[in-house]
Amino acid sequence: MLIAAFTPEAWTSAGAVAVVTLLLLVRLRNRRRNLNGASAAASRASGSRQAGISATLATRPAERQLVEHYEFAREIEARLDVKRALLEQLLQDADERIARLEALEQSANRAAAAESQA
Repeated sequence: MLIAAFTPEAWTSAGAVAVVTLLLLVRLRNRRRNLNGASAAASRASGSRQAGISATLATRPAERQLVEHYEFAREIEARLDVKRALLEQLLQDADERIARLEALEQSANRAAAAESQA
């Protein structure tokens, strides 16, 4: 029941967020693989203490990049929300114009019918 309540715009926004999140997770996983390979080589080359320090230092840029990705995803979501609101306003304006045109058409038809009877 909850799924049926979503509008197409909401599905579009949710899909965009899902795609961005998926891309971020894939990039983060690839980065972790690269960092794990680099930290494994570093631990073999040096002592375990230095490897622990370098692994900690290596995770900081990854965390920073993850924060940047989350901020980017929020920015994209905000842009989609603005566009959705603009589209809703345009649709509402179009519906109002259609209603006015239909009212004018009905009054013109009534006037034509009255003239033909007179």
